[in-house]
Amino acid sequence: MSFWDTVKGWFNIGGVTVKITRVEDPFPSQDTVMKGNYTLTTKIPKTVLSTQVEFYAEEKYREREKEGEEEKEKTNRISLGSYNSKDVLAGDDYPFDLAAGESRQMSFILVDVNVDGIVGRMRKKGGFVGTLGQAAQFTASFSAPVELRYYLQVTADVKGAAFDPSDTVPIRVMPGKS
Repeated sequence: MSFWDTVKGWFNIGGVTVKITRVEDPFPSQDTVMKGNYTLTTKIPKTVLSTQVEFYAEEKYREREKEGEEEKEKTNRISLGSYNSKDVLAGDDYPFDLAAGESRQMSFILVDVNVDGIVGRMRKKGGFVGTLGQAAQFTASFSAPVELRYYLQVTADVKGAAFDPSDTVPIRVMPGKS
């Protein structure tokens, strides 16, 4: 293997690509399970060590660090559900080899997806816990995000690649159940 082949391997040039092919969009906010598919493709032989799937929200908001300073836009990433094949004990699915020109269709299931967050779930409960949730939501409304967007990201851990390939798609979240 030449030096250039090694460098191309680090940067995953000609290596594995990830493409999300199916996901629930729009996603019902009260659902706790998200299902979908993705495809791994390669032009040269590669070994896939694991895959990770994450459903997350990105909230952008404005904040002043000190009194009198100009507001700065900040971004906060909140994980709403994730899956990592390294955490699954059953099966001999990973690692696996992809031959040159091969594609492999994979599926995922995210369980315990939580779009409302802890505060939202507390607010829906009755009694003391519900009162705490309502109070927390009221105080959070003073620093409400300017923009809230949802995304699904699939990343493949490829042997010898310093930069793992991934695909990200925006997801619409709608109120209600499926």
